[in-house]
Amino acid sequence: MTYVKFVVEMISIIIFILISVALFIVGILLISTTEYETLKNNLKQKLSEYSMFTANDQILTSLEELDIKLESLKGQLEEKRREVDASKSEVYRATEKIQALNETSKQVKQYYLGLKQDIMKSEEDCRGLYEQIEEYKTRQLKLKNEVQENIKYYYHLLNAIQNFRFIENKEMLKALPDLQ
Repeated sequence: MTYVKFVVEMISIIIFILISVALFIVGILLISTTEYETLKNNLKQKLSEYSMFTANDQILTSLEELDIKLESLKGQLEEKRREVDASKSEVYRATEKIQALNETSKQVKQYYLGLKQDIMKSEEDCRGLYEQIEEYKTRQLKLKNEVQENIKYYYHLLNAIQNFRFIENKEMLKALPDLQ
């Protein structure tokens, strides 16, 4: 049995040596190939998935370091939250100002439309007054012509009356005896 044990131990030593040599050769091949960098980067990415790094790419290993990093991140988060709140309030104020401007714009539009309607009404009133003035001028001209016609008529009538009286006086004079 000792011989079998010896052979088994020798075979295991040989297998161990062969595996060690194979691993050594594989290691040398990996180092010498360009895939070594790729493997190194992949390993670093896998480490970064499970490990926490600081800004200097140092791995955080203790709970205290993690707590410090967590507090730092909480502080940064709170600062960002304040910035967001400040931005929200700025947006809210800007929105209020825009709404106030829109309201003012609406009021100006309404005022402008009111003025435009007033101007149109004034223009219509002016046209009406102009038409009335023209109508009164036409009437005045007609009345003036009528008055002049009446003056001429009465003047002729008065002349006719005077002529009639003159003729009547002449006839009366003829009817009187001659005093000569």
